[in-house]
Amino acid sequence: MVGYDQNPDGEPNEPVFRYSVRLPEDAWFRQETPESIYWFSVIAVYRGANADDIQYPWGWTNHPHAFSSTALSVSSPSTSPVWEQLYDQAGEQVDMSFTFYTFPQGPPEGAQEVAEYVRDAFLGGAFTGEALWMTSGPLDETFVARDTDPGVPDLPFPDDGPWWLVMIDDHPAANWGHAVRWIFVKEDLSQSSDAYDRQFSPGVYADFGQGERVPFFHVDLPLEGLVRYQDDFPIAVPHTQVELANDCLHAVLISGGIDAASNYNRYAQNLSSMYRHLRICGALPENIWVYYADGAALDLDNADGDNNNHTGDDVTDEVNKNTIRNCIQNLRDNLDPSRDILLVFTSNHGTDNRGLCLWDFNNNTTQENNEIYTPAELAADTANAQVRRLFMILDQCFSGEFLSIATDSQHANSVVYVAATASEASYGRQYMELWEQSNPKTTTMNAMHPTSLVPPLPPPSICLKTPCTSTPGMAEGTTGNGNISLCVCSFN
Repeated sequence: MVGYDQNPDGEPNEPVFRYSVRLPEDAWFRQETPESIYWFSVIAVYRGANADDIQYPWGWTNHPHAFSSTALSVSSPSTSPVWEQLYDQAGEQVDMSFTFYTFPQGPPEGAQEVAEYVRDAFLGGAFTGEALWMTSGPLDETFVARDTDPGVPDLPFPDDGPWWLVMIDDHPAANWGHAVRWIFVKEDLSQSSDAYDRQFSPGVYADFGQGERVPFFHVDLPLEGLVRYQDDFPIAVPHTQVELANDCLHAVLISGGIDAASNYNRYAQNLSSMYRHLRICGALPENIWVYYADGAALDLDNADGDNNNHTGDDVTDEVNKNTIRNCIQNLRDNLDPSRDILLVFTSNHGTDNRGLCLWDFNNNTTQENNEIYTPAELAADTANAQVRRLFMILDQCFSGEFLSIATDSQHANSVVYVAATASEASYGRQYMELWEQSNPKTTTMNAMHPTSLVPPLPPPSICLKTPCTSTPGMAEGTTGNGNISLCVCSFN
């Protein structure tokens, strides 16, 4: 629920809920021409119910008319549809409330020439596995490039342009954040700026940073050595067979990127794999809290077997920092220290020297303090947890910053597992490969993380398909904490 619609005649006001859906690519609508105009319609389908039996009829909230055509209703009392303009209770024209997340199709005009210029000026004349991002065209000095770090000032476009903004990603297989280079290239390709070292792609804003955000996206061009991004699409999750019920097992799962553009499919796949592990161990659905992106639906255990997120939502809520912290603190204080296990799993972006990135709710690019979960905050939220064992699995860039939690004297019952050191990016789904394929009922937690033990256990490596590009690590509050299965409630 996001608020209430005010009744101009007084109470009762109506609650308003937000529903988010991310369509699979094969269901995307593709606009035929830039000039085409389309209408978006939503209807409620009540299956097996008579209209008079519906206690809470569905409605679509509106807002004051903003531009172009107003909202319309359509009915079909005969063979011809009847269109009627909609007004609010005060007789004012209205628009309906919705947001589309779109992806530009095809590189913009001039992009290939700009890419060739960058290749020759910055990459020694050849692409060797880099990826390029850029604006949809050259922009003037009224635009700025914004970093995710609110402590970094906006970078204005040069005033003798217009200029393209280009980002060179030297490690496109790495998760965010990782080292990238921002470069301004003049429209006539006569000059460029020096490279600005950053960790994320920029947000580009009009009106000196006070206006709308404009497109900045990865370009797919037919140039040798230039790569395109390849996301990991969710696998079909088999129906999860739960053979036991372990009410001692509790978990908090956090994922979903920063915004719609960075919410890669691998995040949903990682959540599904970990959720399924928990269910195999007998964890009850009511003891698994899933915080995903903006709260979009995910059917993580595929309990109905149809591989459809819309028919079995296992998401608890959106990735809101206060909500997540309150949940973890409540579990810390109210579980049974003689038997309960608590797992905290994160699979998201990470930022150097700050922590875990959360959802950018105000869509302003920057990750303010309320959109970053720091190591100190997670340490405070789990300190002296009233559990038998506390496991934390952190799959994000720079996750090694969290290792010290285990040895701070307030986490004697904990183990922290991380995908990378405090100075490294993590890569794709490398870290999840062994976790995903191991049987949690017969494999100890430490055995799922063999390369970080001293001495290391024999193969397989924690990265099954290739050697890990980053360096996974672990730390135990007490030696041997991880030598048990996630599924075990009672142990010595």
